Amino acid sequence: MFDIGQAAMPLVVNYTYTLSVPWKDDRESWDALYHSFKGLSRDMLPKGKYFTEFSHQFSFGSIRTDLLTFRINFQID
Repeated sequence: MFDIGQAAMPLVVNYTYTLSVPWKDDRESWDALYHSFKGLSRDMLPKGKYFTEFSHQFSFGSIRTDLLTFRINFQID
């Protein structure tokens, strides 16, 4: 479980955060927004419609959410 209160960068109300990452990145690792990322060294996906999905339970101090599922639909042209 991820405790939002322990995040290195507090989230601001009514503000949009955008992280743009190239689909194909030859770097093994890089830092952005107080986090470190590691490349997967995978081939690019062919054109088509895809989705990615994850479930997580968040903690805001003593408040805990149910298990939430996030699904992101995307298309490669």
